[in-house]
Amino acid sequence: MYLWKTNQLVADINNGNVSQKETMKYLLTVSLFMLLGSFITDLIPRNELSDKEAMYIYIEYLMITLITILGVYFCYEKNQKIDAKNFIERFICFSLPVAIKSFVLAMALMIVMAFFRELLKAGGADIYLSDPKTTIKISILYELFFYISVYNAFRGLHFNEAKPQFI
Repeated sequence: MYLWKTNQLVADINNGNVSQKETMKYLLTVSLFMLLGSFITDLIPRNELSDKEAMYIYIEYLMITLITILGVYFCYEKNQKIDAKNFIERFICFSLPVAIKSFVLAMALMIVMAFFRELLKAGGADIYLSDPKTTIKISILYELFFYISVYNAFRGLHFNEAKPQFI
């Protein structure tokens, strides 16, 4: 089971070395990872939201939903062009290392933002980097990174794609 090396996973799928049992492990791990993310989100204290803040949250959910639909669709279409087989298994398996990379990237981004916020506050600036607009931007970037990375993993598969012929 690969937790980081998407390229190795692509090679194993290309060679038919990922069993149904292994796929189940990926599904279980991805599901638990998503559940953990939900728990962490619920632990964040929330004040009463103003109508404007609630609107930003709805916009964020809408954007994430659209990115998810388009991301899954484009991954599916790429899989169809390759060999039209095992889409769900491949998507689940690719999702785990990509989700871990996405999480690490998001945590690094938040640490950098917190560092700069403290620098700016020390310089006398009154800045608030966790406003709803910033949260929407981070969420959208996270989702885009995730689906683009999964799509790129599908691009690594090459079963029946037409190869250029050189004369």
